[in-house]
Amino acid sequence: GMGMYPNGLRVIRDISPKLLERIQQAGCPYQYRRWMRHDGTEVAVADETVLTRPESDQKHDNNIFSLSALDEAADTSLSSASLDPDLQPIGIRRWRLQKILYEAAVEAGIDIQFGKRLDTLKELTDDTISLRFDDGTTHATRLLVAADGAKSKIRSIATKGACTLKYTGTTCLMGTSATPRADQGLSLPSSLTTKCHGAFYPTGPSEQCFQFHFPVDLEKESIPTILGGWGGMTHHMSQEECEELAKQLEEEGWHTEKFLQPLQNVEKALKIGLTTLDPPLKTFTFRRIVLVGDAAHPPVPYLGQGAQQGLEDAGTLAMLLKRFCLVPGYPNP
Repeated sequence: GMGMYPNGLRVIRDISPKLLERIQQAGCPYQYRRWMRHDGTEVAVADETVLTRPESDQKHDNNIFSLSALDEAADTSLSSASLDPDLQPIGIRRWRLQKILYEAAVEAGIDIQFGKRLDTLKELTDDTISLRFDDGTTHATRLLVAADGAKSKIRSIATKGACTLKYTGTTCLMGTSATPRADQGLSLPSSLTTKCHGAFYPTGPSEQCFQFHFPVDLEKESIPTILGGWGGMTHHMSQEECEELAKQLEEEGWHTEKFLQPLQNVEKALKIGLTTLDPPLKTFTFRRIVLVGDAAHPPVPYLGQGAQQGLEDAGTLAMLLKRFCLVPGYPNP
């Protein structure tokens, strides 16, 4: 699962309002964002729809942040006059989002090929790059947009290996569960006793996604963490890992219904070793190669903005190409 927020949703709307509508219908809207203690005590609550307002409204709104002592009804008193419902934050299953984007690309006449793994690339001329794939096929292009993730091979080639992935010391256990989320929105519990924090959010009326972030010594793990990638586990491994964590958290006093039931009813889980680039890139462009998303800047732990930053990269690149590179009467770059 993943959350989608106004900064990414604006890019989708710029592409096509109908595409945005399809994505919103496939997700589950957030109404509130709650900061909580591990025992279920609510520390603070914010109205998530504030994010859909113009910045000028946000700066002068004294009701953005309200303590749990305030009645939830007070939260709904925020004026909806300047809200943009198209940009309502949502939780969505990744496969649903990927399916919608794939179908939209096909409808737009974009050629998508699967099973291609890059072998080498080289510059043929000042304005042409040649790519060779491991199946022996080749392709020439004038602009290469690298969206191949934190382990980007294109980044490694373009930078000549000048930067590497560095483990942050934090591992995320993420999973999906066929249990409804009682509170309307995103819950962010934390605990000093177990030295971890979590995130729980709905991706549909009867399902939710959970995440736990722990400091982890990789050498002591029973199930290895995949650094900079998605470490998928079998259903049996998912159940085993989540049941063990649920027992540990129960002993620490974590709230069963709000935080332990999703672990006890896990459908699928994976472990991610959160990484950053060392050193960070000073530029995301290398002649006719452009890095976007995690290939350019793997997000730091807890940000929750990886996919949105990737969308913003794509939107910014499209805007720049349209502004500076599309000249009437000349072929596109």
